[in-house]
Amino acid sequence: MTKYLQKRDDRFYGSLIVAPIGKSPSFDAIRAEDELIKKREIKPDENDSIGFVTLDKNTDYYVLDGQH
Repeated sequence: MTKYLQKRDDRFYGSLIVAPIGKSPSFDAIRAEDELIKKREIKPDENDSIGFVTLDKNTDYYVLDGQH
């Protein structure tokens, strides 16, 4: 998996569900502008679920499931 991702310029890999061993990844929520919420593109209760997950390179991860 690592070699494949290192060689691919697009770094595309199918869906994976991973779990950390030890430290948990961080999640930084981003909030949509009120205008998007008003247009109903994003529901107000979904707003905190949009963001970025940062994986720590010093943490080991294992694949729980993937799209085969």
